[in-house]
Amino acid sequence: LTSTSIKCVTQESSDTLLQYCKTPIIENYIVVWLTTNIDENKKSIEQVRHSFNSFQLFIDIDEFFAFILRIKEENLFLIVSDLFAKKVVSNIHHISQLLPIYVISNDRLKDESWIKQFRKIQGIFTNIEPICKKLKHKLYLSEKDNIPIEILNSSSIIIQYLMKKILLYEIEYDEKSKRNFINFAREQYCNKSNIINEFKEYYIPSRAIWWYTRKCFVYLAINKAFRKQNVEHLIKIGFFIRDLPQQINHSK
Repeated sequence: LTSTSIKCVTQESSDTLLQYCKTPIIENYIVVWLTTNIDENKKSIEQVRHSFNSFQLFIDIDEFFAFILRIKEENLFLIVSDLFAKKVVSNIHHISQLLPIYVISNDRLKDESWIKQFRKIQGIFTNIEPICKKLKHKLYLSEKDNIPIEILNSSSIIIQYLMKKILLYEIEYDEKSKRNFINFAREQYCNKSNIINEFKEYYIPSRAIWWYTRKCFVYLAINKAFRKQNVEHLIKIGFFIRDLPQQINHSK
């Protein structure tokens, strides 16, 4: 019941990118970039990694294929270098979790007719800006279409048992529990420091519904933990799960 870990394939000169890419996948998506040269694309890679919580970088095509085939649940959003594009797309286009594909090239390809065979290809781009913009829009629509989970309606006996212990105060939570969750959130959501700081300073139980409906890192962490049936993560955020139904009852 642990999260999948990201292992980033990168060059020795890109230590900061490597460190970032070792964070666990706790979203329901992964942005994957298969590139031919990290050093030449550092600024663009930095932009992507600061824009998306789940980001995976590859320069080795075999490692890339192995990773893609291991992913069974998360949606995949692919950015691929034009030098790899034909081989990659023809081999993985059928994978159901693979959604949009963005081909990135330093120059427009001489022959672009082949992309018409593959409906998932969103186009060929010469810089990362429009790709990030389109990715954010796709993720927004995907998140908007997701039906929020019903916390008390899990079919897993383990999760039902855990929810009973949380909601009946059989698990103790205090300010230290909140601090532990905040530290956990900082590790998982490196680019959400402002809203995590806001949560740290201003969260109170009577605002639980407001925080959940903001669909920020709290919403994402809870839904991911239930979807993956990750007991460890559910326990970490148990204080918040307990606050939700309490506020609902008080507001009736």
